Amino acid sequence: MRKHTYTHELAPTNTGSLTRPARFNMRQTCEVHARTTKIFAETRAALGMPEDATFADVWETALLPLCEHALWHLRESPTAMKSMIRSLYRPLNPHDYVRNQFKRLKARFEPERGEQMHLAL
Repeated sequence: MRKHTYTHELAPTNTGSLTRPARFNMRQTCEVHARTTKIFAETRAALGMPEDATFADVWETALLPLCEHALWHLRESPTAMKSMIRSLYRPLNPHDYVRNQFKRLKARFEPERGEQMHLAL
């Protein structure tokens, strides 16, 4: 196995910019790319980062530390915390988010009697 070590002196300059020379090329399906983009955008909004913050900024300041904390807990924490962190790696239960989405859409498209229907665009 070949180990790659990037330092500022040895960083490749033909694959990125001067400030971010290294790239991580993830081949994604359309569905995974949409999920990834959504996670980055929602993280930026949830943490109150500026709208012009790039996804690289979101990765460096928010998502990378999140991953590092999760891995630290998987290695160092008591068993209960390890189990909780491991559960975060499993996909969300569709029942949790589909039920809430159904309620929201039902209220939007099937208003109760006496209410005027309006579209929230």
